[in-house]
Amino acid sequence: MHLLSLHTMFFLQTIPADIWITIFEAIDNPAHLAQVVLTCRKFNQLGTKILLKHLVWTKEDPTRRNLADWSSVHSDLLFLPRRLKLGIPFDGFLFSGAMALAFSPANRLYDAVIQQISRFTMLEELFLARTHVTPIIYQLVASLPRLRLLDITACTFVHQDPSGLTPLPESENTSNITHLVLQNNTPSRDQASPDIGDHPLHRLAGPSLRSLTITWSPTSSLLFGTQRWQLPNLTELKLHVALLTRDMMDSAVEFVNNCTAGPRVSLRVTKHNVPDNQISSTSVPMHGLKSFWGPLPVVGMFAGSSSEVEHVTVTESLEITHLLAGLERLSKNIRTLDLQLRKYDNEVLFAIRQLFPDVESVAIRFGKGSLPENIMVMLGSDILPDLKQLRTLRLSMDANCIPPQPPADYNAYFLLHALNQPPAEEEPQTPSDATSTLFDPADLKDYLVGWNRYCPKLRTVQLTSVSIWHRRFEGDPWVEKTVDPPVVNRNNARQGYRRSSDPFIV
Repeated sequence: MHLLSLHTMFFLQTIPADIWITIFEAIDNPAHLAQVVLTCRKFNQLGTKILLKHLVWTKEDPTRRNLADWSSVHSDLLFLPRRLKLGIPFDGFLFSGAMALAFSPANRLYDAVIQQISRFTMLEELFLARTHVTPIIYQLVASLPRLRLLDITACTFVHQDPSGLTPLPESENTSNITHLVLQNNTPSRDQASPDIGDHPLHRLAGPSLRSLTITWSPTSSLLFGTQRWQLPNLTELKLHVALLTRDMMDSAVEFVNNCTAGPRVSLRVTKHNVPDNQISSTSVPMHGLKSFWGPLPVVGMFAGSSSEVEHVTVTESLEITHLLAGLERLSKNIRTLDLQLRKYDNEVLFAIRQLFPDVESVAIRFGKGSLPENIMVMLGSDILPDLKQLRTLRLSMDANCIPPQPPADYNAYFLLHALNQPPAEEEPQTPSDATSTLFDPADLKDYLVGWNRYCPKLRTVQLTSVSIWHRRFEGDPWVEKTVDPPVVNRNNARQGYRRSSDPFIV
């Protein structure tokens, strides 16, 4: 045992340091790497430098200890950090009084964090999550010459710095940020300046910005819309809209039109309040829209028959007539389709064949019904011969596509909702997967081999909710893999049931 230990130690010493560094850099979880560096002195020397490249400050006590280390044992390694995540809420800020820094732990910690980050001159990525964004943050960003990515998510914006902060060195109010993320943030309630158009981010992330992810809300549309933010070099834009209104729709389209470089746009809409009688007659084309996630009627308003949208993911189940009407409003450029049906109908496949001949991926989930017995014959003779580019075909049952049933006493239901009382539980609606026993695996495999003459690019086929057939390349044998069926969450579905006039929707 002793000889084996000596042999192992000799073997570890002969491996070059570059190999160990490559291995350590492949460890995704910093906590795991932190355990590795405790095993021996060599691993401590090699792994510590990797740990210091990616810093996570989300808890107060560990952050204080880490700040103390940077002032002592790590003082000569300030050039190492490349990425930093700050997620401390800093509860208890004091904004007035000369002695605020001396008596407020939150003020002292905030000042120490800001000063330490300003010393990381090689920092490339800064993530702010669930913390406060005060004016000194913009000065901090401008003082980091290598910073390229700024991510501000779920933060609270404050238009006043806490009292007692140490001033940062003077620097130009510009930066070289190329990627900016602004998601789910809370605007300030103490807006001091009436000139809302003069926001520091306009100058910090302007001409250099290439990619922008932003939650589009009434506040963000005022801050960054209506030509207030000039982004001449933006090439990628991701818009997230929690509640789409007609005003939000117009401001989002205007914002995209102001991006003169013609960015590739991804639009994500959670829900909307546009009346049904206006959806079919409303058309506000969004230039550059390539990807959409949300209700199908909404994408029809942004993406007409001449649009460039290629990827559509529908987030609500529809009756077949409404689904077909929505698909007819899309262009023939569609490459991927992810649809939801309340009850399966073959008509959706014939519509896809006719409307989107170049589609590459089709996923259809349905809540009720089942695939017909002749589905394999129908696909091989009527559908697949016209879809030469198809790579993925998924037809599976998902109970989550069944819309929740309104209670018999609707007013009583919403009264209980207002009082935070759950309604009486209903019998779980979990349709059985009738297609799981519809096909014999051997026969199904024979069909898949025969389909190769129509769709040589086909790689993935799913016809039940419990298994998927896959092959790596043309000529490769098809292999069946078992998958878990979708998790049925009826509670979320019931909570999601709302009328358009529901007073509890904010």
